[in-house]
Amino acid sequence: MHSRFESQRNKILETAFTIWARSQFSKTSLSLVAGELKLSKAALYRYFANKEHLQTAMVEKYINDMGAALAAFIKDHGKEPATLLITSYYSYLFDYFLAKPHYYAFLHSYLMRTTPGHQERFLKLRNTIDDLFFSALQAAGHSPDREDLLLSIRYIHMTCFFWFMQLYMSVQPEGTNPHSIDFSQRIPEDKRSRYLNKSIEYGLSGLVAADDYPSVDCAAIETSVWVRPDEMPEPDRIFSAIEAEIAESGYVKASVEKIAARIGINKSSLYFYFKNKNDMLFKTIKREQEYFFKLVLPRLDAQPDFHNKLYAFIIAITSYTAHNPGMITVLNWARYQNIGMSLPKHELHKIFDKFEFLRRALDRGILRGTVEDFRPVFIFVFFFIMHKLRELPVKTTAKTTYLGYTRRIFSLFCGGIHAQLTSEKRSVSC
Repeated sequence: MHSRFESQRNKILETAFTIWARSQFSKTSLSLVAGELKLSKAALYRYFANKEHLQTAMVEKYINDMGAALAAFIKDHGKEPATLLITSYYSYLFDYFLAKPHYYAFLHSYLMRTTPGHQERFLKLRNTIDDLFFSALQAAGHSPDREDLLLSIRYIHMTCFFWFMQLYMSVQPEGTNPHSIDFSQRIPEDKRSRYLNKSIEYGLSGLVAADDYPSVDCAAIETSVWVRPDEMPEPDRIFSAIEAEIAESGYVKASVEKIAARIGINKSSLYFYFKNKNDMLFKTIKREQEYFFKLVLPRLDAQPDFHNKLYAFIIAITSYTAHNPGMITVLNWARYQNIGMSLPKHELHKIFDKFEFLRRALDRGILRGTVEDFRPVFIFVFFFIMHKLRELPVKTTAKTTYLGYTRRIFSLFCGGIHAQLTSEKRSVSC
């Protein structure tokens, strides 16, 4: 009897993963799970007291299964040198998540916005593989500096997960938002191989195709491109209201109703101006984008070549964000509220068109890949920069807080992990 109970319980868990993954875990209704299993909700309550109990069990199952998978990986590949270890890791994760795409959706859309306790357990899981990379990278001649090592390991993880996401994006209808991916799509073997190879190449060797290139005067760019506080726009009232509400209520409990009240209007009045939360954030962020473009594009245009433009781009994003911590707060809130912000196609085109220097670099063979890689490369560069900035002190605007970070990621973008290893150093000078 007990084994039958456990079998049905596991079936409910697997069904919840599969069903809820279709909506990127934005629709976590027990009715959907019950309907798929042809059970009543009352029958589900024999196994799980409520939806929160089921979700907690899903976190437990994910962490236990992923822990077992990583333990198997370490047993098979733990003694490999750094370059081979990274290659094996990418291949292993691609195959693992292709077999369990609902787990990838769970990680991407749910686990990173759930309770601090669950996140802490997940981070402990990730630390297991991070420790392995620490040892392998140091043995290969990587700088022993902890911040350098952590950034390189983050680059390894994010390159792998980003290009896995692009693999699934490649089989979606054009214009699909990342928050609307259908992870039930079958992936052809040739696509799997192509995107796995992209992730390995970008991870190990970076974005730049040449082994050597002219040095970049990073100090001069930091002086001429860094955005000053007096150049920033007036604080946006919606950003300010969201930031104030989050400071008081936290990310999960900061509702649209409370934010509207801080602005001085009710929720229905707020939606008189905005269609929904997505529209509210889109129009607010669009204002920031337009100001950012006006402020920094002339500074990028003044740079003589691609490599200088790339570092100027890094400095522009970093400095603008350093003086605008509310933007980071709003983006984090959107993640916790599971707001999948989708930009209209014409707006995306306008953004991409502003940064033609990346497209031209692909055209001329300066960057790896083909012109079709332009958008994912641009998105990866932007989100890798922003991902780390979300963790830096939000009230710190001193340049010294950021410049070590900007130089390190410039080296990673240009030369990948190879540029960090003594035995395979490339000319990445700053």
